[in-house]
Amino acid sequence: MTETTHKKPKKFRRIKWVIWIFLFLAVLLAIPAVLAVRSGISAPVWVNTQVEQRLNAAIEPMQIKIGSIDLKLAPGSLSPSLAFSSVRILDGDKKLRAILPKVQGRVDGWEFLMGRIRPTRLEIHAASLRLLRDDEGRFDISIGDAGSITGLTQDVTTFEQRVTVPDIVAKFENFLGKPFLQKLQKIQADDIYVRLDDALSKRNWQFRQGVMTFENNESALSANVTFELQNADEPVAGATFTFSKNKGQQAVDFSTRFKGVRAKDVADQVAALDWLRLLDAPIDGSVSLSVQPDGSFGDLFGVLNIGAGQLFAAEDTRPVKFISAKAYLTYEKDLEKLTFNQISIDTEAARIEAEGHAYLSDRIDRTIGAVIGQLNFTKVVVNPDGFFETPLNIDLGAVDMRVMLNPLKVDIGQMVLVDGDTRFVMHGNIAADEHGWTSALDMTVNRVSWQQALQFWPVEFRKLTRNWIEENIIAGSFLNVVGAMRAKTGEEPRFSLGFDIEDTDVRFMASLPPIQNGYGYGTLTGRQLDIVVREGTVEAPVGGAINIAGTSFTIPDVTIPEAPAEVRLKTESSVTAVLSLLDLPPFEFLAKAGRLPNIANGKAKVEGTIGLPLAKDLTFDQVTFTLNGQLSDLSSDKIVKDKVMTAREMSVFVDDAGLTISGDARLGQLPITGSWQQKFGPEYKGINRIEGQVEISQAFLKEFGIVLPEGSVSGVGSGVMTIDMAPGKAPEFRLISDLNRVGLRLDALGFVKPKNVTARLEVTGRFDVPLAIDKISLKTKGMEIVGSAEMNKDGSLSVLRLTQADIGGWLKTGVEIRTGANGGTDFTLTSGELDLRRSSFGNTGTKGVDNKIHLDLAKVILSDGIALHNVRGELDTLDGLSGTFTAQVNGGAEVKGVMASQAAGTAVRFTSSDAGAFFRSSGLFQSAVGGDFSLILAPTAVAGEYLGQMNAKRIRVRNASALAELLSAISVVGLLEQLGGVGIAFNSVDARFKLSSKGVFLTESSAVGASLGITMQGAYNFSGATMDMRGVVTPIYMLNGLLEQTKIFGGLFGKQKGEGLFGFNYTLKGAADDPRVSVNPLSILTPGLFREIFKQPLPEVSQ
Repeated sequence: MTETTHKKPKKFRRIKWVIWIFLFLAVLLAIPAVLAVRSGISAPVWVNTQVEQRLNAAIEPMQIKIGSIDLKLAPGSLSPSLAFSSVRILDGDKKLRAILPKVQGRVDGWEFLMGRIRPTRLEIHAASLRLLRDDEGRFDISIGDAGSITGLTQDVTTFEQRVTVPDIVAKFENFLGKPFLQKLQKIQADDIYVRLDDALSKRNWQFRQGVMTFENNESALSANVTFELQNADEPVAGATFTFSKNKGQQAVDFSTRFKGVRAKDVADQVAALDWLRLLDAPIDGSVSLSVQPDGSFGDLFGVLNIGAGQLFAAEDTRPVKFISAKAYLTYEKDLEKLTFNQISIDTEAARIEAEGHAYLSDRIDRTIGAVIGQLNFTKVVVNPDGFFETPLNIDLGAVDMRVMLNPLKVDIGQMVLVDGDTRFVMHGNIAADEHGWTSALDMTVNRVSWQQALQFWPVEFRKLTRNWIEENIIAGSFLNVVGAMRAKTGEEPRFSLGFDIEDTDVRFMASLPPIQNGYGYGTLTGRQLDIVVREGTVEAPVGGAINIAGTSFTIPDVTIPEAPAEVRLKTESSVTAVLSLLDLPPFEFLAKAGRLPNIANGKAKVEGTIGLPLAKDLTFDQVTFTLNGQLSDLSSDKIVKDKVMTAREMSVFVDDAGLTISGDARLGQLPITGSWQQKFGPEYKGINRIEGQVEISQAFLKEFGIVLPEGSVSGVGSGVMTIDMAPGKAPEFRLISDLNRVGLRLDALGFVKPKNVTARLEVTGRFDVPLAIDKISLKTKGMEIVGSAEMNKDGSLSVLRLTQADIGGWLKTGVEIRTGANGGTDFTLTSGELDLRRSSFGNTGTKGVDNKIHLDLAKVILSDGIALHNVRGELDTLDGLSGTFTAQVNGGAEVKGVMASQAAGTAVRFTSSDAGAFFRSSGLFQSAVGGDFSLILAPTAVAGEYLGQMNAKRIRVRNASALAELLSAISVVGLLEQLGGVGIAFNSVDARFKLSSKGVFLTESSAVGASLGITMQGAYNFSGATMDMRGVVTPIYMLNGLLEQTKIFGGLFGKQKGEGLFGFNYTLKGAADDPRVSVNPLSILTPGLFREIFKQPLPEVSQ
């Protein structure tokens, strides 16, 4: 093939030369214009119009309106730079779409010479953009200044043409393909303001002071935008967005770096991070992802550095604070899988480092319903606000869980933490809603040492319960720990923990020996801790080991200062061992009582409670306790001096008031049912008491060395006896008994109490050597005595002093009873009274026993009207009751007495040297004066009744009204004068009578003298002091009674002494001090025996 050459037409060559000539001329002409352009010129209006037409043709159907154009050549370049101001962009519907205050652009110089504007670079200043995103993530864009944004909002109302980010980038790529922009390589913008009205997140965003760089090369588009982000009143955040797109492809690669952005804002933009909306915290980080053509995000790679903030689970729910968190993560869209290459969370309570993955679940559009994940812990450090002494460090663990986001609920399928041989396993859930937080967690631990367990005990309680536990639990392990926690806002959290313990040594009190080799179990329910010992011993100071199986320990509230605790004690040991334990501080029971733990021997089983605060240096006053127990095979020779107490079984009771041992025992050989009491406190040191029921019998007297006359006590009864012991003092006792089934016999006092008659006996005294009886009180039928007694060293009675004695109603006096010689008893009766009307003297059955009775009585009653005062005498019972005494009759006439025993009782003979005084004092006759007197009273078979015989010598009668009236009646004038003067003399006065409590029955009596003889018979009644008497008055008795006195004719001339041949019968009746006198004058005519015709029957003593 040959090459062919075509020549151009000559006409065309001429035109070419013409053009070159014109161009040359134009250049020559343009030189001044270029020099002007370099300094900048404003284009005329027609130029604006031409530029608008050219640009509008290039971007049709959109239109551009330009306010003004400035033209300038850049230094060293022929490329012009255009500056457009007040640029407005309208869409095809002539609606205003953008306002750009200032746009600068450099255009291609050659194209400019050719009359075409082809920008190569644009610079935009102070542009304002308004972005609209609908709830499906599609965008619409308005461009303008900040002040125009609101106006533009009214023009943009629908999303009919709004597209996704890839659509926008693709359209922008197509837009750059227009001839007008084919030369554009770079766009730069500064001071950008962007407002994003985001229906998807329902929030408005403001991006300020933005800087953008856009580059367009042959193969790709890329952009980098940096903003300050502000949202409402939140702190200013920063963000840098970068995207790139290969031309011809739809996907857009997107990345962002941000600082101080709120977690919720990140969640609103990235659906895969929707779970971040639970946090209120700033986030620094970066995210790289691809945006698919449909606007959805592809796989994501991110780093999140989360600052201090809070987790908000729900409205009105208390947030959970944290210090920081960090995550390196990837998101696989197709699997909805988040992979955490590293995740760390730092709070005041804990620091956790882990790795793992999670799946997004229950997704509706952009909202994630739940996250199901598994994490492997690489480090766990737990120490909430100094909660533990040292932080808890665990290097191995895992958790699988499901987190439901709205409302928040964390279901822990299983969480395992491993620390050496200890394995913690937990499951449960934590949830929050508008009512607050709730949690239900369960935990198991296979084994943990006590030292490890202490790490879990809050330091906050160190001054409280934890401190005590740390000091008093010496060693041990927990096994098979099972725990649970239930909590709900507004309610007290509920805790429960169960565990076994083994090989544990623990002290309940620092001063006591520890429990050794303890095995058992425990529970923590709420705030209450309970520990039960199944096996374990305590080594007592004396007496060997104490088995405490069954003992338990309770702390009702482990959270309060010096928490009160309770020990429910159960022991089995020797009596000595348990007593030696109770004698340690702070108790020191026996030391305070002045006793030693070896006070008793035997076996002991003790149960009870001890309450104490968990505090150092416990004092006795801080401890409360109540202990009950059984003692068996008990013996002691140290409770009662010189006595051995034994018992097969007794009960023991101990509280903070004292120690009591009670039951059936024997004190020596004496059965006793009672108790030994030891009160606690310094004031009771060495002071203790035995109280119980004892046998009252001859055996009682024998055991305590009390020697009474044989037969004094018979039968067997019971009484309540107390024995009080104090240091440096003999034991003091008190005995109270009703003496039922006990017979008493005091022969010396004529007293007998049958066994079936009850009484009240009270005896107090001291077990001294010899025995001392400080008080005796006995009240029973027929006896009431109060007194004391002294004993001889051999236990026999030395003296019984009765300050008050009422025996049979006849003896009311003080009595001293002493043991006399020859086995007899000496009685001293003092200051009281003796009523012989009911006396048992002389009928005591003591004949042959030489009992002595010393009388020093204030009063001895002979009858209702006659009593002896100031009685002094000495009596004995060797031959019955006999002896002598002195006294005053009714407190007047002094008499002497002799007592002698008779078959019916004791007879008394009174003598006096002043018979008249005796008659006056006795109330029998007030007109007698002088004379000697003798009276014998002999008891009859009737109690209180005596036969009496009286004899008086040389007595005178003066001013006797009854006698005066009698003499007046028989007209004996001389005797009347004598009666009113020196008195009528009687040589002898004799009487026989019967004395009773009612009065005197005068069976026979006579009074004779030289001038007068009188006989009298009848009755004198004590009640009312009345008399009813009769008799014969014989004048000139010396002569008239001569035949009667000789008894030659028997009773013919006088039946009895005092009667004569001639005499007058008379009667005296009425009041003794003024009787009615009656004389029968005819009786003078009937001598001797015949006067009986005129006598009336003898009266009786009124009943």
